[in-house]
Amino acid sequence: MANWLNGQLVTPPNEILASVISHQGLYSSHLKPRFTGVIPIMSIPNTVHNYLSEQKIPYHTIRHQPSKSSVQSAIAAQIPLHQLAKAVVLKDNQDHYLMAILPAANRVNIHQVSQITNSRLQLATEHELNCTFKDCEPGAIPPLGQPYHMNMLFDNRICHNPDIYLEAGDHETLIHLLQSSFQQLIDGQPHDDLCSAPPKNMK
Repeated sequence: MANWLNGQLVTPPNEILASVISHQGLYSSHLKPRFTGVIPIMSIPNTVHNYLSEQKIPYHTIRHQPSKSSVQSAIAAQIPLHQLAKAVVLKDNQDHYLMAILPAANRVNIHQVSQITNSRLQLATEHELNCTFKDCEPGAIPPLGQPYHMNMLFDNRICHNPDIYLEAGDHETLIHLLQSSFQQLIDGQPHDDLCSAPPKNMK
């Protein structure tokens, strides 16, 4: 039986083995576990781990094959695209940053977000992101604005799923939260329709 330790789910080795076997297709699909195993706490940035601990948010991590995008991460971890939240960082003319949080299946509509925020927004540069998210690998930004002192805006679609998965700060790990825990993290944050329709092959 799994137990919680310091805010993270700790799973006995026999359950981890069963989980791995299940993902290899040896169990019925309806018994497929939510994750493939638990990895050490230090596998996610200290900034993220400390913030989740301070907020008393229970979570566990999923290890997957290295990926180059949030879509690839979802496929590698065998989770639905609409359950994986990704971060897109935008900035205005005065270099004020805004983190837009949306499902991996969707694309942010920058024009729409600009209208919502009454500002002219554009994508932040890779250099700017690397300077802000110093404890994360390039291109693996956790969709959590508060621990990085960044304003955020989330898409309404994120609230439709019972389970939410987040990029953990590298290209091999996801964080799994229940929707109730995610709601605790985004409580009081603005939200709206931020997305263009997903490509037809992702619906």
